[in-house]
Amino acid sequence: MTSVRSRILVTDDDRAMRMSIMRLLHKEGYEVYSAESGEDAVRLARQHHPDLVLMDVKMPGIDGFEAGKQIKADPELNDVFVVHLSAQHEPATRRMEGLESGADGYIAQPVENEELLSRVRAFLRHKNFLDALRASERRYRELYAGNPLPMWIYDCGTFVIFDVNDAAVRHFGFTKSELIGTPLVDLVVPEERESFYATLLDVVGEGRQKCWRYRTKKGEVREVESAEQELVWEGRMARAVLLSDVTVRNQIDRERLALLERYEREFRTLRMVSEFKHTRQDDDSDDTPSDPALRARFDLLSERYVQMVERALEQRVYRVEHNVSQELERLSGELFEMVASPRDLVELHVGAMKRLVPDPNASRAQGYLECGRLVIIELLGHVLARYRSFYTKHTLEISDTYEQT
Repeated sequence: MTSVRSRILVTDDDRAMRMSIMRLLHKEGYEVYSAESGEDAVRLARQHHPDLVLMDVKMPGIDGFEAGKQIKADPELNDVFVVHLSAQHEPATRRMEGLESGADGYIAQPVENEELLSRVRAFLRHKNFLDALRASERRYRELYAGNPLPMWIYDCGTFVIFDVNDAAVRHFGFTKSELIGTPLVDLVVPEERESFYATLLDVVGEGRQKCWRYRTKKGEVREVESAEQELVWEGRMARAVLLSDVTVRNQIDRERLALLERYEREFRTLRMVSEFKHTRQDDDSDDTPSDPALRARFDLLSERYVQMVERALEQRVYRVEHNVSQELERLSGELFEMVASPRDLVELHVGAMKRLVPDPNASRAQGYLECGRLVIIELLGHVLARYRSFYTKHTLEISDTYEQT
């Protein structure tokens, strides 16, 4: 027995043949309807929307070919499978005529019951597969059309765009007609076109995110991260591409890196300040902590730094209120009192990251690394500000003493 009650319409002007097929199919669990003419077949197909129509070719009135054409021509019935029942002695040209008229197949009669059932099951499997494919494409079209991110679909053979959504039109500034038919390579900045074309040929790279620089209609260069998936679109092998504009994000990352490099350069030039303060401590203070004591204190500060990175992640991702900036301000004061060097701050940060991110593939790893970069940059800024202030004040004190003498 079939698990799904597929609907089958049996059309034959021979009542005995029609009833025999109906009984066989009904016994298998199918929902069966019957028609004794082509006109009845078209009417009942519109009424019941069967999954499969078994249509005798020779009937009075409109024959099976014409009835099949009318069913296939109805937009509401274009997913109905029409299979012609023809005599074995029927010329091959007649069978071809039926297939050309839109039929999905034919079964030569007479046919054994088991073979008939096997062929029916095969046709229904094929129809169910196509139905699932159509439903998937329909859902994809809805997602694709309404997606707020730019998307386009291009031909796997020619790499030419043959569809774009409204978000892509807004993003790139071209009209839909201007984008459709455009080779993808033409939108990429000239210096990256060769590597971009090589990536299009890389089928193994499917699904992997890639970042490219595209030009808008106004000539602006936008950095876009793309992820693509192969699919069948309107009967053609194609790839759907989802685009994310990462121009601002990448610019911020570059600015952060430049800021960190600038801080490191300034720390190197301000090392003399640290050495001067350390010498002054040795001269003026008899209770300078021994190295083990300094180490223990530094370890405590490291623990606090780990907690600050964790709180920064909670503050950024989960919107938990933590005053991380104020804590970093206090930490910078203690590091300044310890005459921390650039190497000390790097050790502080690297040690914290090793504890928080033992596995780079862990779910929170990327969040910790991102927040860690923000925290170390802010801490560097606070410590540098203290050293600048101290250096400026000390320089003024020396200048005043010199003028008085």
